[in-house]
Amino acid sequence: MYTLDMVISLIFIILLIICVL
Repeated sequence: MYTLDMVISLIFIILLIICVL
């Protein structure tokens, strides 16, 4: 199962990628 930290990290990385693109 995903932990809260993993979910937050994934969301943060995705947002960074979207901002870069």
